[in-house]
Amino acid sequence: MDEIDPFSQVFSALWSLADASDVLGTLVKPGNRIRYDGTDRSPGKQWVSDADLPELNLLTIGSQGVNLHASSNSSQITRIYAWHIATGDVRSNYRLFPVEFAIWSAMANWEVLLTSQCIWRGYRFVKAANIVSVTDRLTKDEYEARKIYGWLAVWQASVMMDFKTQDLIDFNTQGS
Repeated sequence: MDEIDPFSQVFSALWSLADASDVLGTLVKPGNRIRYDGTDRSPGKQWVSDADLPELNLLTIGSQGVNLHASSNSSQITRIYAWHIATGDVRSNYRLFPVEFAIWSAMANWEVLLTSQCIWRGYRFVKAANIVSVTDRLTKDEYEARKIYGWLAVWQASVMMDFKTQDLIDFNTQGS
């Protein structure tokens, strides 16, 4: 296949938004950005010390608004991605709020970056993106297993994509 699939393009572009933020770069060290789109099959850290925090990762959590025939010639899908921030600290103003504000600020440039970087079959396919929900809580469950206690924030982002239906059909039979 010649092109990277659209879902992978969006995932990488969202990371590009975060990587372009100087403020976020100061708050979250590169080694504490856990990426699930690289060559490492198990990028997460099993044991975490204070130097490994805050930790930032991006997950894909599904889709909504899947419409294979949104119009006579186009199909749409809205993918949901989630930024996870593990702070390792119960003080909300120490790591939680600064990192959350940096993520929110970094996402403000989505229109320029996602629409310019995400091209499939010669067309810009990202039509909208937004933060759709934010959940903050003191951690437990999966993070306590790694001895991380503190605030966990989950910022869900939706990315609406629009494709020519014929391109989807052609892809299914021709591949690229």
